[in-house]
Order: sequence, then structure tokens, then C-alpha cells
Amino acid sequence: MSLLTIAWSMCAGACAIIGLTQILLSVREPRPQRKLYLLSATMSFAATATALVELALMKSQDVARYGRLLQWENLTIFALLVPLVWFIHLRLHSRRAWLAITITLLWCATLVINFAYPYSVVFTEITELDAHATVWGEPYANALGSLNPWVLVPNIASVLILAFIADAGFQSWRAGERRPAVLVAGSSLLFIVMAGIQAPLVDAGLLDMPYMVSFAYLAIVFALAYELVDSARRTAILTRERAAALGDAREAREELERLGRASLLGEFVTGIAHELNQPLAAILANAQAARRQLAGPAPNVDELREIVDDVVRDDKRAGEVIHRLRGLLQKHAGHRERVSLAAVVRETADLVRAELQAHDIRLALELGDPAWTVEADRVGLQEVVLNLLSNAIRALREVPRAVRALRLALSLSDSTLCLSVADRGRGISAEAMPRLFDSFYTSTTGSLGMGLALCKRIVEAHGGTIEARNRDGGGAEFRVTLPMVKANG
Repeated sequence: MSLLTIAWSMCAGACAIIGLTQILLSVREPRPQRKLYLLSATMSFAATATALVELALMKSQDVARYGRLLQWENLTIFALLVPLVWFIHLRLHSRRAWLAITITLLWCATLVINFAYPYSVVFTEITELDAHATVWGEPYANALGSLNPWVLVPNIASVLILAFIADAGFQSWRAGERRPAVLVAGSSLLFIVMAGIQAPLVDAGLLDMPYMVSFAYLAIVFALAYELVDSARRTAILTRERAAALGDAREAREELERLGRASLLGEFVTGIAHELNQPLAAILANAQAARRQLAGPAPNVDELREIVDDVVRDDKRAGEVIHRLRGLLQKHAGHRERVSLAAVVRETADLVRAELQAHDIRLALELGDPAWTVEADRVGLQEVVLNLLSNAIRALREVPRAVRALRLALSLSDSTLCLSVADRGRGISAEAMPRLFDSFYTSTTGSLGMGLALCKRIVEAHGGTIEARNRDGGGAEFRVTLPMVKANG
């Protein structure tokens, strides 16, 4: 097999492989990036066809056949240059769409002229095929004849292409995208100039060598493919880094929210200690009474049974307090279940009972039907109620004891449950109202400013809403609405 055949066949094969690779890569890309891959693949397959046509031109011995091959070569060059122009327009964000359209129209006119003449847009007539030989003695053919004056049309298009690429590369460089400016615009300019000089010199008979347009475009195709693949690689790296950063941010936010809950519960340490002290003291007293009974000559079994029952009851009471606190402080997975909203509110209110008593705050519970249920994360709802209660207690500390009243009420409207937490404190200032649910916003010294933001996130995650308003006559009201689960749902 001849070296010319080997070289041009390898060029064709390389272009075809690059084209197939671009097709495969385009499948998993988003639509804007997919266009670039498909344009690059079109250029690759066109370069493959150009290499095969050039090889056939070198081996041609018939003038008519040579003219037809020239026509097909101009078609393959059209399929190279027009996609190249639009590739650069998209990749480098060129502002000269009108110039890209002009180039496309000129090449469309070139194709019409190309197939209107028997010897293509290059020649009006081919008088003979001039036989040449390579330095190693392998023969090839070039055409001699009259140049077609219409060849000026593709030549003008080629000059416009160079201007278009240079302008796009310059704009990309100025915009800070220097890598694509060099790889895409720089390589395209270099090899188009090489092909644009070599082919006309061969047509004019001034250069004795085969057409090498395909090799010039192989270099362009390789450069564009490399840029696309490298860009995809860098995008994948950035995506992984962004995902890792988001994961870290999510963990930090969850930890901050956990600290917010811990800070909130810290305010009720005294009350919680009181809640635990009562059942523990009762357990101790009952245990001492049981010891005295057992130390006597005839222990009263019925009285011992009552003492043991009291111990069990008080132990469960202490266990419930500890369980609620542990649930609120731990990192939880947000398990959803059907829960009675009234029961959640009552359990959470029990946690702050001692705090309410310490500040002479009267609590009114209007919890409606215990059968009103929601599909929710129980601990999440407890966090919401506890935050709202904490804010209300803090507000009521600032007013005279005689007016310290707090009301928790549940109501049903259609299929929506509404929890109202209303106090008679000083209300919400006009300055604070717009930012009330923003993260890290607080008007309280020592607070993290995460309480109401956390409430909003939890409520919205359950498909509900939370809003605040000032009450007539003084005080504030927070209203939480949640979708109710029907009894047979």
C-alpha cells in the first residue's frame, strides 16, 4: 500500500474517531453544550470525507471524474467551514451573528455555482491532469486548466471567516476567557490560513503537491475536540467541588440549627430541673416508705403495691421529660408519621410549665379535637411550638405581671389546621416585621437569630405557612397552618 494512501486514510480514520467520540459525549450533555458537540462531530465527519476525496483526486486519471471529485470536495469543505463558524459563534459568544449568517449565505451560493459548472467552482475547464511524484517516487495527479472567476465567492467567504474568528477570539480574550480564545480561535486561524494558502497555490499550478486541506482541518478538529473534552472535565471537577461545598454547608447549617435548639432549651434549664425534681423526689419518698414497710414485722402488701405503682408512674413521668429533651437536641432524620397536633402542642407546653409559673404567665390551651392529625415529623413540630413559646415568654417578661397572658389555640378551616400562639407582650416593631423570619436576624441579646428562620423552614417543608401580626390591644400573634390528614386518609 502506498504511503499517500496510508497517510490520508489515517487522517480520515482519526477524524472519524473524533466525530464518533463527540456524538457519544453529546448524549449526556445539556442542550446548549450538546449543540457544540454536534457541530464538532459534523466538522469531524466532513474532514473524514475531505481526506477520502483528496486521496481519490490524487489517484484520478480521468478529467471528468476529477471535476466531479472537486465538486464533492467543495461540498465537504462547506460542511467543515459553516459548522466551524457557528461553533465559534456559540463557544466564544461572538456578537457578530450577522457575519456568521453572511458567511453561511456566501457558501450556499458557492455550492450552487459549484454544481452549476462541470469542473466545480474552481475551474471552468480542466485541460489535463498533470502527473507528479513525491520525493519517494509515488505518483499523484493535479489539474491544469482555466480558473473559474466565481472562485472569488468562496475566497471572499474565507477572508470573512478569518475576520470573524479573529474578532471572536479577541472578544473572548478581553472577556478573560483566554484558554478558549487560544485553543479555538488561535488554532482555527492558523490552520485555515495554511489550507487557504496551499489549496489556491495548487489550483494555480504554482505548488506541486497534493491537496492537504484535510490535514489542516484535522488539526482544527482535534483542537476543538480537546477544548470541549477539557471544558467538560473542568466542569465535572467544579460540579464535584460545588457538591462537596454544598454538603459542607448543609452540615454546617444542620449543626447551627442543632445549636440553636440547644440554646433555646438552655433558657429552660431551671424549669426542666424542676420538672425532673418532682418525680425523682416522689420516687425517693416512695422508696423510703417501702423500706420502712419491709423493715416492719408484717409488711402491708396492698400498701407496697400502691407504692410500687407510684414509683412506676413517677419514673415514666421523668422518662418522658428526658425523652422529649433528647429528641429535641439530637440530630434526627425527620421521620414523618401521623400525629395529633393537639398532643404535640400539649407535650411541648409541659416542657415550659415551670418557666411559665416562674414568671406568672397564665397559659390558656384551646386545642380542639385530639383527632385532628397531620402527617409530620413530631420533633420538628415540637421545635416550632417551643420556639414560638420561647419568643412569647421572652416578650411577656417585659410587661407587668397582671397582663401576662398566653393563649395556644387550634382551629380547623376546610382541610387546614391553624395553630395560633398569641401573647399580650409589646408586639413586633415595624423595623423587625419584614425581617422576622430571616436567618441570623434577632432583636434579642445572646440569641443566634435562627429560631423563626428554622420554624419557617420546618413549616414550609410540611406544606404549611407561618405568619406573624400585631394584635389589637397589644401583643403579637403567630399563626401556623398545616394540611390536615383526614381520619380515613
